[in-house]
Amino acid sequence: MLSSEEDHINYRIIQAALKTLDPSLPEDTIHEISLTNLSLARLSHTKLYSKLNKILSNLRYSDSEDSETTVDLDSTFIVEMDNINALPISNTWMTVAPFDPKQSFQQWYKTFDLHLQFDKLDEERKLIALKLRGGDAIQRHIEELPQSQQTYTSIIKSLTDTFTGAISVETASTRLISYKFNYSEFRKSLYSYVELIDKANPSTRQENFRSLVEERLMNNLRGGLAKYLRNQRRHYTTLEEMLEDLILENNLQRDHHQKKREKCKIHQTSNHTNDECRRQKIKSENQPRDESSFVSSNLIQMSAYIYNKPCNVLIDSGATCTLVSPSFAKSLKVDHDTSPSYIKTAGSPSFAKQINTPLHLNISNCSYQTNTNNYIAGHNFNNYQVILGMNYLVPLKCSISTHKRKAYFSQPPISNFVLSPPNDSLKEEEEKFKKMIKEKYSSVEPRGDLDVGPGLFSTPPQEFYTIPPIGIKHYSSSPSEDDDQIIKQMLDQDIIEKSTLLTTLPYYFLIKRGENGKPQKQNGKIRKRFILDCREINHRTLMVPFHCLSLQVLLQQLKEFNYGSTIDLHQDTKFTSSRGLQWALKIHHHFFKIIWNYFYQISDININLIQIYFLYMDDILILTNGSISLHLQVVEDIIKIIHSKNGKISLNKCCLLRTSLNFLSWTFSKNTITPTISHLIQNTSLPQTKKELYSKLQCFNYFRLSIPNIHERTHDLYQLIKGQKNEKIQWTTELSNKYYSFCQYLFNKPTIYMYDDKQPLILKVDGSNIGVGGFLCQKDVQGIVRPLGYFSYPLQKTKNPRSPTYIELLAIAKGISTFRYLIQGKELIIESDHRPLAGLIKNSTAPKFLEQISTITQYTTNIKYINGHNNQFADLLSRIFNDIKSEMNNTTEMPKKRGRPRKLLDPMSHNDKRYINYETLPINIAALQKMDGELISSLEKGEFDNQQIEEYNGVIVTKNSKLPIITNEETIQSIFKICHDQTGHWNYLATKEIIQKNVYIPDLEKRIKNYILNCDTCNRFNSKNFEKANSQEQIYKVFECLAADAMGPMEMTKNNSIHILLYVCPASKFVIAHAMPDLTAKSIIYSLQQIKASYTLPKVLRTDGAKYWTAKEVEQYLETNHVEHSISTPNNSTENAFAERYLRTLQIVIGKLLLDYPSYQ
Repeated sequence: MLSSEEDHINYRIIQAALKTLDPSLPEDTIHEISLTNLSLARLSHTKLYSKLNKILSNLRYSDSEDSETTVDLDSTFIVEMDNINALPISNTWMTVAPFDPKQSFQQWYKTFDLHLQFDKLDEERKLIALKLRGGDAIQRHIEELPQSQQTYTSIIKSLTDTFTGAISVETASTRLISYKFNYSEFRKSLYSYVELIDKANPSTRQENFRSLVEERLMNNLRGGLAKYLRNQRRHYTTLEEMLEDLILENNLQRDHHQKKREKCKIHQTSNHTNDECRRQKIKSENQPRDESSFVSSNLIQMSAYIYNKPCNVLIDSGATCTLVSPSFAKSLKVDHDTSPSYIKTAGSPSFAKQINTPLHLNISNCSYQTNTNNYIAGHNFNNYQVILGMNYLVPLKCSISTHKRKAYFSQPPISNFVLSPPNDSLKEEEEKFKKMIKEKYSSVEPRGDLDVGPGLFSTPPQEFYTIPPIGIKHYSSSPSEDDDQIIKQMLDQDIIEKSTLLTTLPYYFLIKRGENGKPQKQNGKIRKRFILDCREINHRTLMVPFHCLSLQVLLQQLKEFNYGSTIDLHQDTKFTSSRGLQWALKIHHHFFKIIWNYFYQISDININLIQIYFLYMDDILILTNGSISLHLQVVEDIIKIIHSKNGKISLNKCCLLRTSLNFLSWTFSKNTITPTISHLIQNTSLPQTKKELYSKLQCFNYFRLSIPNIHERTHDLYQLIKGQKNEKIQWTTELSNKYYSFCQYLFNKPTIYMYDDKQPLILKVDGSNIGVGGFLCQKDVQGIVRPLGYFSYPLQKTKNPRSPTYIELLAIAKGISTFRYLIQGKELIIESDHRPLAGLIKNSTAPKFLEQISTITQYTTNIKYINGHNNQFADLLSRIFNDIKSEMNNTTEMPKKRGRPRKLLDPMSHNDKRYINYETLPINIAALQKMDGELISSLEKGEFDNQQIEEYNGVIVTKNSKLPIITNEETIQSIFKICHDQTGHWNYLATKEIIQKNVYIPDLEKRIKNYILNCDTCNRFNSKNFEKANSQEQIYKVFECLAADAMGPMEMTKNNSIHILLYVCPASKFVIAHAMPDLTAKSIIYSLQQIKASYTLPKVLRTDGAKYWTAKEVEQYLETNHVEHSISTPNNSTENAFAERYLRTLQIVIGKLLLDYPSYQ
């Protein structure tokens, strides 16, 4: 019996050789010889036939003895040798080394293909040989290919594209974790390690790469080499010099250790060691390394069910999405309903398939279902089928016990009522309604593709101008029977008519395609669209104005809705001729006016429930905010109007009674708007020519309203399209990453929101010399900002010398013109970080500002000043066109003074932003008051904030106490810093008393309380009193306990950070530091979440009694995650000694660093 595929091949080789040597041999004899001599197939060409000749000679000799016949051996031998030379079969391909999936298939196949050509195998045998020498990886790849791609040529191309030999960032990072140096071949091992570091950190700059390599080598090399590198690292100038020096040092240390190595205990006279002795080595089979060897033992695996199919899930609290193995997704039958998307793994974006079908998970008697952030992995996992991410862990309130290595879940609450009916019932209602329409208004359904009903309006006869033609290009196309049939139908439907005019226009037929890009078919024939090129006629006739509502108007008029429908009108255009040219639109555009009047004539329906009624070309959009019956009543009334005018409707294209629907490539769902990305533009490959790139960017630009800072994302890409259209693009790594990043952002479907008439509109703008930008937004009831749309415009070079005030006004004017359809007639607040604008709008008559001011005052005069930190997003949008050189600080290096530098700065130095010299504080109160429009207008009434006010020496003061009124927020914060921070950190009553003697500040008590509540010094020293605990030695394992403390505030960095949050593991002395903008409960929880995602939360968290540590939110977070909170008593540094000690070390390090590098961030 043939037990393997290799035996089958050997059998065929022996069988073919025997038939070539002696075609007259019986089949039984050939079969018997082939089965008993399978091992001969491994011999070379000559030896194989020599052996078979001997077997046949012995066979003939035995036959001749039985039958007493003679054989002419000489002639037989000649024939046999001729057949041997003519035989094309050989098996040298068996000598090729098996394919390693980590190698490049193209390199391996070059050698393998030479052997196949020498052996002269046909395609069937080539494929069998490829499966045998390719191994399991290639066999699995071939089995997963579609049947249409199972040809040998297609398989080779697919394998070449798949097994490139390159490794991803994720793979390189995984290999780095378990990498072990081979010190006997240290040069090769060291350079391989450096190559892995380079591939795992593609975004690291070249000047920082050597430091990264040094840090990793010091942590992973053996003790002697690591210590040598730590002492010598400052002397190296290049990376190559450091690597060569390490190789030399390794050789020296190896030679030194070889002299001291212990001799073998068994073989005393030999020269080998105990480790090298074969008798002392434990025999063990080499285990293949797979993915499971890289999985940390700390990760938790549990049993679960997805759609009642058992599976093992891996709990990963650091994953934002859920990954399903391809084989398990195939068994669930969800691998067909997918869409291309991007996910980020190890900081690098990778292409993935998103599962559109909801996945129902059942784990620990808790169930949850969602269709968001579910993806199919690129390969199968070992020992588990699903990686469970936060999209399931958060709703199921998962809590992980690192000690017991177990996860606990709780069932999310289930509503006992349904706000909207399920999709299945809505589909039934839709089909039921369409059936009623067909029965009640049967004439609205067209009899064919070209049945559009009678024409409704036409233009008057057109006059021709005697001007030369523009000379457009004509594209020839061969006629076909299908085209003639379409033209005949158009004649029958009175869409076109025969004419005797000499003027002709070119026409074309374009294939109608669906959303997947494939041609649409009807009755077995491909549907086509008739296109008439009228540019020459339009050039010679008078233009007829026709107003069509734009997409911008639609998006800015949308409001939250419950149900939506789209009605598709059947339309076409008719051209007739007499003395001139006359054309008629056979489309119901005047339905818009009729339908508009209909909505205002309804008496028994609340007009507020009908949110939008919009007609774009031949599509009507209807959105309502009421019940199902109301929505269907409105739709039926519109269809009734169309029926009365003999219009036609494509009921198959109509989408009725939807909670989410697509319209003009946008998806509307309740109160959100997202782009609908067509499969035609989801091709992730890089465009090869400038024309292709320009076409792709213009497609993406259609969704610019939902894309912030679009010019920053596409500026460099638009620079590539300059030049010849068909010229090929030279892609660099940086530019290709920008293209992929932009595609990733758009394909993830960014969300903007619909207008809420209960909240005011806020326009956040900012301007710079190179661009203006911003966004329109609203705040919901929870105070969360929801963008309604973005805008961003570059400025021409001629406008760069303009003043900052002009540029800021221009930014506001651009934002208003972008969103004018939504802003008109509504309350609008403009937020800008340019302080003079509020008073300028009301008082300035400067000619250079007049155009922008007149545009702005048509809509609003309410301009609110916010500082730069609160306007960062809009500020970023306007500065996206800035050149890198213009962002450099124009600082002048001061000569270093003689002597030893001071360790501490002068507290009253002007260079120290932590202190304010209040004796020279420049406060021009009169100028600041003029910027407050509300205060100026209150002066006429004589009352402000329930205080009688008057003007005294040009300054507005309180009438009784003559105290100047301060409303400027920046000045108020400076006063608080003087009266509180620099006078001993008094409580709010004492601080309030100091301020009340000098100035009047509105809501002073509330402001002071908030200021002191956020004062870092007060939070540290005014902690709660606890009984002093007895000192006792506590022993913890690694990362079971973390000691935490904070340092700051310091001078603000570029990232707006002023504090350092420090965590120390007492067992391993491992330190984690986080830069923080503030110390609040929210920031503390965010820092703990970072530790949870990167490492894991400890069992015990030891802190002091500061308010931000003892806040209720922090305590609840620690309790939820089963973390014990140990609070040290005040003024007892021994309670939290580890954190205190490392803070002192960190202070010394930062102080020394700032002395050498004052501008270090």
